Amino acid sequence: MAKRLKELRNMAGISQDDLAFTVGLTRVSIANMESGEHGFTCMVLLKIAKALNVLPTDLLPNEKDFEVPIKSRTEFLKTKTQKRIASLEDKLRELKAMQSTIIKPI
Repeated sequence: MAKRLKELRNMAGISQDDLAFTVGLTRVSIANMESGEHGFTCMVLLKIAKALNVLPTDLLPNEKDFEVPIKSRTEFLKTKTQKRIASLEDKLRELKAMQSTIIKPI
């Protein structure tokens, strides 16, 4: 929503200050919403949509906002898997070390 808010505000040619004044917020609040630091309530969503002369749904994310590039997802899973394998190998070494101290050959 943050990206859409900024895009639509810029397309409307409205400054953060003017939008904030129109909807009864501070410029900092608008900046925080645009950066994704803060979300907004349904009431604020409706006020912003009205101020920007758009539909409230225009401010909501669409399907492409949720798409994760396959390469990024693959790299993430590969890294996560490698870290998990390394962690399990460490635990296995610890268990073998413990086993050798607990069970001594006769």
